[in-house]
Amino acid sequence: LEIGTPCIKYNGLKLVKALKAAHPDKKILVDLKTMDAGEYEASPFFEAGGDITTVLGASDMATINGVIKAANANNAEAQIDLINVSSKTGVATEAARNGA
Repeated sequence: LEIGTPCIKYNGLKLVKALKAAHPDKKILVDLKTMDAGEYEASPFFEAGGDITTVLGASDMATINGVIKAANANNAEAQIDLINVSSKTGVATEAARNGA
């Protein structure tokens, strides 16, 4: 189940918790499109029951690695959104090497 960016920005953690409670057998994708403060921004959504969050590939690797760190700490996944990334292969390769 995907919670799109506008929906998650408006409804926040309560929606993630409600969807996970109603559908514990489904993966929840929280499309945050994080651009900075990766670990700080992603952690609460993983803790609320999100299984996957997105981080923009156009952000710096510290941000991407922060989301990956939060995902790994919560047995979850980081998804790198490659929109507007000129070196898609380079960003994807480095993110995968770092655990995404």
